[in-house]
Amino acid sequence: MTRSRVLLIAAVSGVALGFGATPLAEARPSASGPWVVKELGQARAIIAGHRTRSGPQTLAALIRTWGPAASLTLRARQGVCIAVWRRPAAKVSLRNYGGGPPGTTLCSPQVGRISVIDTVGNRWRTSRGLAVGAAESSITALHPTAFIAPSYISPPRTWGLAAYETIGYEGDPVTVSGAYLNVRSGRVAGFRAVVGAEGE
Repeated sequence: MTRSRVLLIAAVSGVALGFGATPLAEARPSASGPWVVKELGQARAIIAGHRTRSGPQTLAALIRTWGPAASLTLRARQGVCIAVWRRPAAKVSLRNYGGGPPGTTLCSPQVGRISVIDTVGNRWRTSRGLAVGAAESSITALHPTAFIAPSYISPPRTWGLAAYETIGYEGDPVTVSGAYLNVRSGRVAGFRAVVGAEGE
């Protein structure tokens, strides 16, 4: 399996989102939500005030925007640090293929780089008002550029909010999105942003 296909599988196996009657501007995290996901196109997004693929994509950058994580769990054998926030409710996978200075780990703010952001719970919505629990039939009404993402794994059904054609690591074309959502039983169930900064 090519690395680009592995990244695509990671992109389409994802978590949570949010809802409202009117479009919402970009928002920083509040104490209680709702928290906003904004698709920017070209595989970019804003997740509760954090802009992906713009500036440093590190644990330190998330701390500046969201505050300290509620928990940091180092899984050294898997080469990942799992950072969890309660406000906004999110889980972030941090990796770094280049490693870090002696005495640091992937849970060190300047070392851990954002691989994937998963939202958690039902207090998330997109900037156009699509929320966890919304019917799948409402996705394209609010996000006309949304597409069913190619998936190599079965349910949940996965959508990207805006298609962006690019070339994978081994030269093969891939279709990606700044933000993905999952559907279970005909309802929006989750949201994920694949940042992929671990190899930068």
